[in-house]
Parts: sequence; structure tokens; C-alpha cells
Amino acid sequence: MNDTTNSTTALTHCAVCGSITPAPMLTGPAACPACAVQSLAEAAAANHLAALLRPIVQTWAAHWVEAGLSSSTLSRLLELEGSQWGFTDPLGSLDDKPSC
Repeated sequence: MNDTTNSTTALTHCAVCGSITPAPMLTGPAACPACAVQSLAEAAAANHLAALLRPIVQTWAAHWVEAGLSSSTLSRLLELEGSQWGFTDPLGSLDDKPSC
């Protein structure tokens, strides 16, 4: 009789939706393919927005710091403004979750 050991590989689950991932991620939390694509798209959108806004916000901030406002006040104003945008999604897909 052969003495064999059953080794069970621990399954990795997506840190976002909980589904089983096909293979562990090399870096960062485990993610299924759909959530990984969503995460990369969100990072690209954030980088794009930062690149577009950086020169405008820097010019605005320089003006108001020179006028006497503190950087913490300007930071608070930016945060308030961002929450007031009320972005409308023309494709109706902002609230969609990845189908994983």
C-alpha cells in the first residue's frame, strides 16, 4: 500500500468581491481578473485627473497663499469642492460593480 499525502492548495480569494482568484497576485492584495482590471482603471483615472488638475490647482493655491490663506484651508476647500461636484454619469455605469 502506498502512503501518499493529500496536499490541499490554499485558494486565494479576491480582496474586493471574495471570488476565488485564478492565481495569486505578485504585488498588492489578491484580486480576480474583473476586480484587477477595475483597480487598474481607477488608478489610471486618478493619475489622469491629477495630471489635468495639478497645474490649475498649483496656480490657484499660489494665488491664495499669497493672499494670506493657509494651505490647510485650501486643502479643506478642495475637499469640499470635490464632494460638491455631483458628477452625472452619461453612460449610467458609475454604480456598476465588476461582474466577478
